Amino acid sequence: IFKSAPSTSTTQAQAQEFVQGLTEEQDYKQEQEHEQKQEQCYEENNSLAELNKKIEKLEKENKKLQNKIRKMERKSKDTKHAIKRAAIIINASIKRNYSTYIADENSCEELSEDDQ
Repeated sequence: IFKSAPSTSTTQAQAQEFVQGLTEEQDYKQEQEHEQKQEQCYEENNSLAELNKKIEKLEKENKKLQNKIRKMERKSKDTKHAIKRAAIIINASIKRNYSTYIADENSCEELSEDDQ
């Protein structure tokens, strides 16, 4: 009539198996999470390395462009000075030619007065 109760050693063994199963499952989950984090870190490091390469490339390009700008600025200054010198020479030439023209006009007027 009475069913025999499971022995305590059987119950303890089952409990230990259950706990061990939980522990193994928890260990597996932790291992999976750890692997995922490692993979994520690896991917982030790769993308950071790529970004660093791009930054270095852009910095080199920036230096080249800055050097070009400096050269152009020097050329621009040289051109400005050349234009100023040319303007001074042209103005002096105009004044000289105008003075010569006025002198010629005056001498022509003197000649025509002498004729009269």
